[in-house]
Amino acid sequence: MKTLIVYTSQTGFTQRYAEWLAEEMKADILNLKEAQKKDEKYFDSYDAIIYGGWAMAGTVTKVKWFLDKASYNGSVKQR
Repeated sequence: MKTLIVYTSQTGFTQRYAEWLAEEMKADILNLKEAQKKDEKYFDSYDAIIYGGWAMAGTVTKVKWFLDKASYNGSVKQR
């Protein structure tokens, strides 16, 4: 299964966990800023995309960007 991990990290902890996951899962990894520069079709080749960010005010930071990308690809169904 081809997997991509996209993360954003304020203090470095989320980055560290994303790197550990990528190593264990043999997944590709991108910082959110790098991922935002990619064309929509770039993500089509992945079977699974994992997003990691830090929590602030009851939500995960930048998760809207991730969900919008997933919705574009038809991967997430809106409720």
